[in-house]
Order: sequence, then C-alpha cells, then structure tokens
Amino acid sequence: MPKIDEFQIQRAVCIFLTKHARPDVVWWHTPNGGLRGAEEAKRFKQMGVRAGVPDLLLLRQGRLYGLELKQPGGHLSPSQVALHPQLLASGMAGIATVDNLAAARMQLFVWGIVDNPHL
Repeated sequence: MPKIDEFQIQRAVCIFLTKHARPDVVWWHTPNGGLRGAEEAKRFKQMGVRAGVPDLLLLRQGRLYGLELKQPGGHLSPSQVALHPQLLASGMAGIATVDNLAAARMQLFVWGIVDNPHL
C-alpha cells in the first residue's frame, strides 16, 4: 500500500473545507515550507515569514485556529514546537496536530468550523 504523505492529507482537508466549512469561516494556507534558494529564503524572512506556522489557519467569529498536518507517525519540527505555545499564549483559540483526514475532520467539527465531520 502506498504511503500517504502530508500533501495528500492537506489536499483532502482543503477539499473538505471548500465543500463543508461554515459560511462564516475564512481559512488559508501560508506557504512557509518548501525548498527555496538562499536569496529567496532571505527575502521571505525579511518579509515576515516565520517558521513553525501551522499548515492551515482558520478564522471564525474572531477566533483563530491552527491545524498542523503530518503524515501518519510524523512529528512537529523544532520550530513548530517552539512557536505553537507562543501562538496559544498570544491568544490563538486553538492549535491541533493531526496525521490523518478523519482526525482533521473531527478537530474541525470540535472547533465549529464544520457542522458534521462525517460528510
């Protein structure tokens, strides 16, 4: 059986959100990752790119949530381990790390982003 990677999970979550997010939800991905040349990485850092930002950010009723997606068995990077508690301490409503689509759907339901995780 082929291994499921983080991209496949994130893509599936985005499709689910596109179809089922409540109308008052705004969500996005900030493309912090990926391979970049040294000059481009320097420019991005100067523009405020910050390592460790969750893969998906979701805003609903003045509350910001961060969903970090990992391939099954994946772990947070050191920058994520450092930044996520800072985000929570700064007032972020919630951050969760999941490694499969079912867990992502359930977390979105718990946060009130979707009405039903089983659609």
